[in-house]
Amino acid sequence: MESQKEIWELFQELHIGANQLKWVVHEDAQRKFENDHRLYLVARDLNPNHQNPVEIKALMPKVLSLIEQVKGQVNEDDTINFYFTKEHHLLTVLDNGPYSYQGWIIALDRCNHRHYPNFLQEIPFWVKIKNIPSVFRRTGIANNIASNLGQVRDVIVIEQTVNQPGEVWAKADFDVDSEITRARQIQITSHSQSKLCTTCGKLTHHYDVCPLTNGADQEMEHQDPNLKRKAPETDPTNQPSTSKKTTTQVVTAK
Repeated sequence: MESQKEIWELFQELHIGANQLKWVVHEDAQRKFENDHRLYLVARDLNPNHQNPVEIKALMPKVLSLIEQVKGQVNEDDTINFYFTKEHHLLTVLDNGPYSYQGWIIALDRCNHRHYPNFLQEIPFWVKIKNIPSVFRRTGIANNIASNLGQVRDVIVIEQTVNQPGEVWAKADFDVDSEITRARQIQITSHSQSKLCTTCGKLTHHYDVCPLTNGADQEMEHQDPNLKRKAPETDPTNQPSTSKKTTTQVVTAK
């Protein structure tokens, strides 16, 4: 005689009523569901060997300081939905990313990006552009440099003050399958068509009337009237070009 468990399993395979009309969820119920769940983010662990979706679901509201404002749900594909009651909470969470669990980054994206090819494929990082000359601390230059890393979301230029050096930051999206660049040399070349003093570098006079040159000549003549200071060798066109190199360093936003 078959056990009750086997009989129960056989009943599960029966399709009683399958040939009848389908039950349809009422439109009002569907609209209410969509309205109640329109504010949610989707998260994905990038290292399943060290990250558990159930634990991420339980801990993320605490990390976000939104314990009563966020509800989590683990999906069949091991992604996690985080439902918000207020839109500004959702936007704040996105702005403050990226986030990590067990030291490994978590991919986070809006639900309405689900059909995008880069859904859950990009992580926003703040990048600091170091040692960039002050003349190049401009939004356009920083945007162009950071665009080599990914799509640029934001650029912040902090001007130098008495108590703080100037800084340039850019927020760019990194592809999760790409190698993270910790530092990279960047060459910025500035071509000048203006003449300048090849002794002191100023634009206000030629080298033969430079105070540094004349002062040295007078000192040398005082020591020996027959000695003359040799004029510095210059480019015949007197159109020097300069190049500067800067280093970028990836800094994880907090």
